[in-house]
Amino acid sequence: MSSFKFAKLTGGECVFDQVPSPGVFRLQEGSFWNDITQKNLLARINGITSAHNLTIGVNTTPITATNPSSAADLMELVLPTGYWNFAGRTIYLFASGVYTTAGGQTPTITIAVNVGSLGALSFVSSATTAAVTTKPWNLEGFLSVVTAGSSGTLEAHGICNFELGGGAAGSVAVSSFNDTNSAVSSALDLTAAQDLECNVIMSSSNAGNSVVQRQMIVQLYN
Repeated sequence: MSSFKFAKLTGGECVFDQVPSPGVFRLQEGSFWNDITQKNLLARINGITSAHNLTIGVNTTPITATNPSSAADLMELVLPTGYWNFAGRTIYLFASGVYTTAGGQTPTITIAVNVGSLGALSFVSSATTAAVTTKPWNLEGFLSVVTAGSSGTLEAHGICNFELGGGAAGSVAVSSFNDTNSAVSSALDLTAAQDLECNVIMSSSNAGNSVVQRQMIVQLYN
């Protein structure tokens, strides 16, 4: 088996030290490298530089928020110091789960996505149906860094889907709700470690109300 020690990348040539002799691997269609500033794998083909999409976190251990009449934490992914600190850094999030309402309860559901202490995304449903069990919800969103640094800002947008009617899960129409953002976020220290977290609030209090998050997938887009 040969072993390789990467040396440098210049003009479409990947130069490495090879045991027992050095060599050059010629990339005829472009270049591919690990960018230490952007902290991602980049490729340059026909004059266009693009980032490699990477899955950086998956969680399938369900978390239940019972009677979440005030903000209750669901799943989170802690990203290391400086991970967000790059203008153009873009994170994709998919989250999904189910909810249950008690008899006589028709609460709205607010699902939020936070980056550290910053409320990055918020989705508010219309009224649910009373006495339904394990009705599905899911959301997806993109969070992009506009300004890096200790007073960084994000541009974040997404959509959240709920089944709000009665009947068996999957048998009724889905209602979709956009985020409420109309400007960049307030300032957040992006040089520090910041977690990506979902939380939930139901607008009425009852021990029979609950929201479960069953899945979280986070991908690096840029």
